Amino acid sequence: MPTLPTLTLILTYTVSSYLALRCLQPPAPEPEPSDNDKSKDRVATVIDPLFLLLKLIIPLSFLYLALLALLHDDPPSSPWMTAVCPSPTNAPTEPLTWTPSTATSLLLFYIGAWTRLAAYRALGVDFTFHLAKPTEGLVTDGVYRYVQHPSYTGGLLMVVGYVRLAMEEFVPTLAACWSVSETSSRGSLVFHAWGRVGLLLLATGVFLGITYFRVQDEERMLKRDFGVEWERWHRRTARLIPFVW
Repeated sequence: MPTLPTLTLILTYTVSSYLALRCLQPPAPEPEPSDNDKSKDRVATVIDPLFLLLKLIIPLSFLYLALLALLHDDPPSSPWMTAVCPSPTNAPTEPLTWTPSTATSLLLFYIGAWTRLAAYRALGVDFTFHLAKPTEGLVTDGVYRYVQHPSYTGGLLMVVGYVRLAMEEFVPTLAACWSVSETSSRGSLVFHAWGRVGLLLLATGVFLGITYFRVQDEERMLKRDFGVEWERWHRRTARLIPFVW
């Protein structure tokens, strides 16, 4: 029987899977953007396949960790454990539980998800994954009172939190459990500190690159459609980090 800390971790992983799904799909059907908006949306062709891939990987990885933690005390030869971890000799010897690093990663992920969902609530049907003029006017209250692009702020926190967790828990555990070699180890060189830092920087860099172009395109569209109203809000509100930038 899993301990109470392990049970809370299982629950946290399960909720994280749900939050990932919520944050990776728009809260309302996507409208057809105008031809003008299509021509100015430089990341449109990347968004759909990228989000489809992330919707498969992130929720399933959280559920995998939750299931592995739940089954840790089962005999290695049990059908469920064999299905989840075919190489039991490589499985983690200690049950998956809370560590300072795990807690930090999940906290970042949860704060990011809350921020992104707050942007969903504030914009409602106007929150889209592709450029489209807001039908309800320029929203400047709620979370948009503090930052102009809160969904990207939240997304960055989610990326950092998830990648940290994936490199320290999910990827090494998955590689060990599904390796045919008994010498496979969760401490493989690829997952040592420098490898994790490199992968974290790579994922963050890709996210920031996409965000850079999308922010430019969004601001160009909003300035065109709302003029002085947008310029006043733009001057008094931070872009991504409240009260900073």
